[in-house]
Amino acid sequence: MTNACTLCGSENEPDRTTCAVCGASMTDRAAVAAAPAAAGSRLTFRRAALVLFPVLAIGGAWILWSYLHRSEHPVVRSQPVVAGPRTYDSAGVKPAGIAVSILGDDIVVPLDAVTRNGIVRFEYTAGPTPRWLLAYVATNGKLVTAISLSEHCGSTEFLLRGEQIVCAHCPSRWHMTSFEAYACCGKYYPDPIPSRVEGANVLIARADVDRWAGRM
Repeated sequence: MTNACTLCGSENEPDRTTCAVCGASMTDRAAVAAAPAAAGSRLTFRRAALVLFPVLAIGGAWILWSYLHRSEHPVVRSQPVVAGPRTYDSAGVKPAGIAVSILGDDIVVPLDAVTRNGIVRFEYTAGPTPRWLLAYVATNGKLVTAISLSEHCGSTEFLLRGEQIVCAHCPSRWHMTSFEAYACCGKYYPDPIPSRVEGANVLIARADVDRWAGRM
């Protein structure tokens, strides 16, 4: 196997350190020949970094935006705002038990009881299946009404903590408007049902509660 001199092109034996024709150092010429290849590799790396960095930056920004602006549950998205923004401390706010009334096709919940307590819990017994329900004011001021049941553990009791609604009997917890799960079961959050505000009352259609059949 021969070794070509990069200066004059003459073929030399593999073990020669200088060119037999022009006397140039074979070692130095090999280093000079390798330098453009190394420079090319560095240039390729820089170009790749210039492309990859913006992609990663955009991806990270999108993840952060999604975390801060979670999509609301479809039912919650159409719910009315009934109060200003509020916060719930880390100790958690337990629901106040209240009595509700039935007026025609609606369950009637006093709006003042919801806004004053933050979260209330009540039983509906006029339908074919008795059910516990809850109503609360989310941190963005929206009214949320829901079936008060986690089918995963059977709990009918929940509390508000920070921006989360938390099961009182297992580690399950969810974001209070998107119902994104933070721990345990992601599917069996208190299922939101629509409601409307008329005057001093929150009205929940009895038919929406009667037809609720669970998710298991």
